[in-house]
Amino acid sequence: MENKDVIVELKRELLMREKLYPGWVRDGKLSQKTADRRILAMVRAIELIESMDIDQPVDGQLNFLDAI
Repeated sequence: MENKDVIVELKRELLMREKLYPGWVRDGKLSQKTADRRILAMVRAIELIESMDIDQPVDGQLNFLDAI
């Protein structure tokens, strides 16, 4: 699995959360604080992976995403 594939999946998940969380907050299933924290965590995960060159093994090490 390549870095770009992981990013696509994370962005899909982020869009789903942004769509669903307002209703969950409104229905009392999720607090606004928790929703905000989870959205921010997903945004930061995307930024982190985009900033890393994790598709290239370092010194012959296996890419950790190959295990997925």
